[in-house]
Amino acid sequence: GVISRDKAYMLGINVVAQMQIFYSEYTLREGLDSRGLDLLEQLPAENNGYIRRWARYKVVAKNALESQALLQLSQSYCHKLNCEKCLFRRYVDVK
Repeated sequence: GVISRDKAYMLGINVVAQMQIFYSEYTLREGLDSRGLDLLEQLPAENNGYIRRWARYKVVAKNALESQALLQLSQSYCHKLNCEKCLFRRYVDVK
């Protein structure tokens, strides 16, 4: 069957790019790492609860690379309530 464009983007973000980055690190081939990051820069940003929450604070991801970074921040700091340890907090007006 045919998959939707959104599902294709999600596969690109969560499988293809991640595998290129992982395999690059595993084999020490830096070129694949760049290809994975380039792919993330070319794909649209994800649209989920985490990304919409960042948008409320005027932090808008322009592409999948940026939305992945925001997801990482959310999981490493926000989800664990480590706001005071997050260096990004000083740039976001949280009220």
